[in-house]
Amino acid sequence: MARAAFNIADWISLAEVGEYVTQINGGSRDLALLDIQAALVGGCRSLLRWIKDGQEEKEYPPPAFWSPSTRLVWEPPYYPQGWKLVVRLPWDEFKGGELYPFLRRTDAIRWGLWPALESAQPKQQPSKKHESADARPQPRASKRRRNQRSGPQTRRTRVVLKRMYSEGYPTRDEVSDVDLLDRFAKEYEKVEGKAYPPSRLKMPSLETILREVGRKN
Repeated sequence: MARAAFNIADWISLAEVGEYVTQINGGSRDLALLDIQAALVGGCRSLLRWIKDGQEEKEYPPPAFWSPSTRLVWEPPYYPQGWKLVVRLPWDEFKGGELYPFLRRTDAIRWGLWPALESAQPKQQPSKKHESADARPQPRASKRRRNQRSGPQTRRTRVVLKRMYSEGYPTRDEVSDVDLLDRFAKEYEKVEGKAYPPSRLKMPSLETILREVGRKN
């Protein structure tokens, strides 16, 4: 178990990330959850910080830890801040005490889960060389750039398409544009239909969907 001191400046709480990603997804918590889980499974680093009787214990879960679809859940608004994204653990993994989940700040920014402006803080700049040398999985540079400049509709489209085609998008010969739109609409309804409050954004357009799967008109 790692013994390094916990530096809050290097991490962002899962609850804060959940709130931010919900906002950029037009208020849809379900799409936000899928977006965050996709990043965690893809290599965005995380930390589980346990506090019990004044003692601290830290875990750095591997990407596979986040694969179960039930690992992340929205906790109802029992608290003044409203809905809160939390980690759900089976009883045999629960260590007792209080669990505080975090995402690595630099990784969250790379994956588009936190505003890139945060990286401009002077305190973060010296760590860039250290971060680039880390052997943990990181998103490809092209994917990081795409996440950072994507609008909310593109991000929503990407999340739904990942649910439909986890192994890669079909070609036009395999699925026509019309059929793709129809399948997308049905999957989108499954996700967006559960969202509360409902999103203020409409379903992404066919143009956005085709652009995301790499089809040229």
